[in-house]
Amino acid sequence: MNILLPNDEVLNIKRTSRKNSVGLSVSHDFNRLLVPKSYSDKKIVKFIDIELNWIESAIKTQKNVLLQSLARSYLGVFLDKTGFLKQVVLFGKVLAIEYVNYLNNKELEFNEPSQVLILNKALLSSSHLVKTRVKKWFLNEIIRYLDDKVLSYAKIVGVVNSLVSIEVKDYKTRWGSCCPDGRLQFNWRLVMMPMPVVDYVIIHELCHLIHPNHSKHFWAEVSLYCPNFKQHKQWLKQNGHEIMRF
Repeated sequence: MNILLPNDEVLNIKRTSRKNSVGLSVSHDFNRLLVPKSYSDKKIVKFIDIELNWIESAIKTQKNVLLQSLARSYLGVFLDKTGFLKQVVLFGKVLAIEYVNYLNNKELEFNEPSQVLILNKALLSSSHLVKTRVKKWFLNEIIRYLDDKVLSYAKIVGVVNSLVSIEVKDYKTRWGSCCPDGRLQFNWRLVMMPMPVVDYVIIHELCHLIHPNHSKHFWAEVSLYCPNFKQHKQWLKQNGHEIMRF
């Protein structure tokens, strides 16, 4: 059960084994209200109506804490004292980098369960070589994500017939663009952002296939498919310049 709050935040309702208490859990991806199983839909709506100020204030406060924490994780996260990569950020999650001898002929391997990016020690001959190899891996990850999500959202927005192609670019000042001929172009550095933020950028560019401007009609279109778009715009404003440094 999801409820759209007046501030455009989506509140997911989850019934739990709690007996008499209500809790609020906030992350980059969702806002979740934890209520006892005994609560009916009517009682939940009444509770939200009574406690709306507290809920909206708590969500805003916790979102700001998360934004500041993630911003700090981008600051200096990439390089160690020798200038080599020590960590990278994949879709908002910080991955440790480990340099090993046992990769044989492979240069890179991602251990998803442990969230560790393993690189061949042979790459340590040059910090530029390390960064180039990681960028190549990043490109594969963002292309795979975009190929799936752009088409999926294009169907939802209703612009599949207007979409000509998806391209990944090395932009220095923008996250995406929509060409009049139906080509969508995205910055490869999106791969470092939380997925909801990437999805916002995708929806933003797809909506330009309907409204090639930033009019009120355009933003109304965006809000239909991304109710929290203001939150994601704020995230880009706070963290974008650090990601562009990579």
